[in-house]
Amino acid sequence: MQKFSAGTKLYVWCTITNYYGNAWAYGRIEGTQTQGWISADNVSYEAGSLNHC
Repeated sequence: MQKFSAGTKLYVWCTITNYYGNAWAYGRIEGTQTQGWISADNVSYEAGSLNHC
């Protein structure tokens, strides 16, 4: 598991909100081949629109 600092870019393809109201985003971490689901409850979005999965 890698630890990423604040300011690390995450390229998001889509988001969902689960039954409990938690937001999740599916995307890729900049500069890596790592992609998957990440909790989006504490993510700051800079640009673009978010699509529902």
